[in-house]
Amino acid sequence: MAFTLAAMNVGGFLAGLSFGPVHRYCQRLTLTLGYAGAAGAVWVLWLTHSAPIAIIAAIGFNWIYSYTGPYLVFTSNANLAPTQINTLSSALTIATILSAFVAPLLWNQVGRLGGGTLTTNVFFWIGLSLAVLTGGTLWLAKRY
Repeated sequence: MAFTLAAMNVGGFLAGLSFGPVHRYCQRLTLTLGYAGAAGAVWVLWLTHSAPIAIIAAIGFNWIYSYTGPYLVFTSNANLAPTQINTLSSALTIATILSAFVAPLLWNQVGRLGGGTLTTNVFFWIGLSLAVLTGGTLWLAKRY
């Protein structure tokens, strides 16, 4: 478990190092890439019974999903006055802290929906949510 958590942080670190080149190449599809890759990793976690595959999927999840945060901050700060950037940064920090508090409570309740164990149900619902976000961001990227 400790190895997996440490390796997931390495995945996030690699995402931070590679965000610039990925964003230059993918542009507005960077967010879609993050959600799609995260959905794929969660589906693998949902389907696998192999510990090594689950560890690789967890690392892959943290790597690819770590593109979403910088993309949202980068694009939300575009064309803002310096005072607006400070206000937005504060709002994003508060939203991040609140979501980290609420997410386990929410997913624990949502995980009760379904025929599997709490963990498998949560993986299913998270994968489905990320797939819907992927579709939404893809639709928005093509529309605007």
